[in-house]
Amino acid sequence: MRAAKVTTDSQFAKIIGIKQAALSHILTGKNNPSLDVIMKINQAYPGVNLEWLLYGKGEMGNVENNNSVNGEAGTELPFMDFPANESEVSPQSKSEPIPQTIEKVKYVERPPRKITEVRIFYDDGTYETLIPANS
Repeated sequence: MRAAKVTTDSQFAKIIGIKQAALSHILTGKNNPSLDVIMKINQAYPGVNLEWLLYGKGEMGNVENNNSVNGEAGTELPFMDFPANESEVSPQSKSEPIPQTIEKVKYVERPPRKITEVRIFYDDGTYETLIPANS
């Protein structure tokens, strides 16, 4: 049994079992595919190399499966044009490490502060001002 050739993103979404809107967000770069989506693609198309799906490394097709999809040679891959090499992958789809930001905290030494005045406010609207004797 050959897998049907997928010609639209809605057909591909139906085959892998996700909503078309979710696939649209992935294809436009709004969202990255979740592990669940990757695994659904892997289940529907076991001939696609899982390491290629996850990391973009290696060949698109599994060598041990003879580059077949659903175990059959010559089965059509989904409608998407998969890049032939890593240089064709858009920057949005690459997983690049986020540069680390190191913050340096500068401590400025200040002279010790002294209390010059304390005010106590009461609920009847009055207050007292306390001034230390050594001021």
